[in-house]
Amino acid sequence: MKTLKVGITALFDPQVTRHARTFMRALAVARSRIPGLSRVEFIFRDDGASKETALVVGRYFIQQEVDVVVGHFSSDAALSAARHYQRAGIPLLTPAATMDSLCEPAHGAFRLCPPDKQLAVKLIDFAISRSWMKLEVGADESAHGIALASAISAEAVKRGLTVVASGGSPDAEVFAGRLGNSRERMLTRAQSDSNRPLILTDDAASPGLGNKPDNGHEVYIVGIPAIATPLSDLFSEYCCQHYGDEPETYYMECIAAFQIISQLAEGGVNNYLSTLAENEFETVLGKIYFTHGECRHSAHTVWELTENGFNAITL
Repeated sequence: MKTLKVGITALFDPQVTRHARTFMRALAVARSRIPGLSRVEFIFRDDGASKETALVVGRYFIQQEVDVVVGHFSSDAALSAARHYQRAGIPLLTPAATMDSLCEPAHGAFRLCPPDKQLAVKLIDFAISRSWMKLEVGADESAHGIALASAISAEAVKRGLTVVASGGSPDAEVFAGRLGNSRERMLTRAQSDSNRPLILTDDAASPGLGNKPDNGHEVYIVGIPAIATPLSDLFSEYCCQHYGDEPETYYMECIAAFQIISQLAEGGVNNYLSTLAENEFETVLGKIYFTHGECRHSAHTVWELTENGFNAITL
């Protein structure tokens, strides 16, 4: 049986992003617990979460004639490389890149997490449920934060809300960005005179955010929930056994990606783009299939940050 060649890429430095640690932990757990991966050859390249480096990585994977690429957590990096993979007939399976345009037909990308526009809908649903009709929407300098803030602003206007500039007396403030910047924003707000609710986005849905500051006001997070299936419970337990920690955001999406890789390796197929587009796969996320590259089982939830951690909210 043919050995499946899989390119593995992301920013691998856990000092820069917690997602690096999550990705590597998921891969280690998957390789020890998913038998089909023994027939897979993994080729590693760090994309630096940069579109320029991702292009170099993409060319290398194409030269190495990989069958599938897993990774590119950064939407900028994923978008930069995906069109080149597609031309070479190589699908990109991404656990975490959320930019809406990534799954356009020309890119050959298959996404296991929800896109920005889906998070924007959930966030605006939540704002409306609280009668917060004037929002200040900000972002950090990351491509992810900027794209997500744009999607949230567009959804707010579409639904009849007003997006105001900084200092414009909003009902609530939204901040889209990476975990470290989200935490910094929360702590800065806690030391200010503002008593407006603060809504953070997906990267902030991590134990690394910490608990609600003692003198802070309301803080909410819209992000990807923990998946509750028998398989997800099992792989959560594996993570605890291996590392002594609960899995973080995108761990299950990474495990699902490697389960799909295992099924591709066992299936003996040749056209991986069409196989991913036309078939259903058994994963920790449940049975999933892709429609125009999007996984239809992905969703978001809302938490309130308390002195004791995250408390899920039902809308």
